[in-house]
Amino acid sequence: MFKTDLMNDFVTLASIVFVVSIIITIIFNILFVFGLTKDNSDGPKERSNMIIRVDHLTGCEYFESSKGSLTPRLYPDGSQVCRKQRDEDNDD
Repeated sequence: MFKTDLMNDFVTLASIVFVVSIIITIIFNILFVFGLTKDNSDGPKERSNMIIRVDHLTGCEYFESSKGSLTPRLYPDGSQVCRKQRDEDNDD
């Protein structure tokens, strides 16, 4: 009796994990198809496969490649893209 209950609990748990993983996969596919996963480094039809990283001390932005290398993000005039520091960051 105990083994049967334990087996039923395991099958129920495995079924729940399977269904949840399918739902998560569907949600991510919908987000990707409708372009909701894009950032401002992506083109109109395709992703750049770059991640924008921000140095929180300086506010400067960098592109990170899929292999982990960093390169400064530049404006067309060649200057680096840097956000202004927040007032609360200057309080330290």
